Amino acid sequence: MELKLNIGDEVKKGDLIGLSGNTGWTNGPHLHFQCFLPDPSKPKQKNTLKTLFRTGDGTKNEYLTEKKTYSKQY
Repeated sequence: MELKLNIGDEVKKGDLIGLSGNTGWTNGPHLHFQCFLPDPSKPKQKNTLKTLFRTGDGTKNEYLTEKKTYSKQY
């Protein structure tokens, strides 16, 4: 995987955030993506944000679910 941004960077719709790859203990190329807000009262805790993605042929928008596979078809 190759990152195209750094922690704290601001991203907009359409920005390239990373490229998928096969590193570590994986059985295929993938991109691990997570959005979160830090909790100032609990520095080690992260509050994950639901993130809406365009999936399938590009006409469907959905929140991604852990352990489910998504493929770009557009």
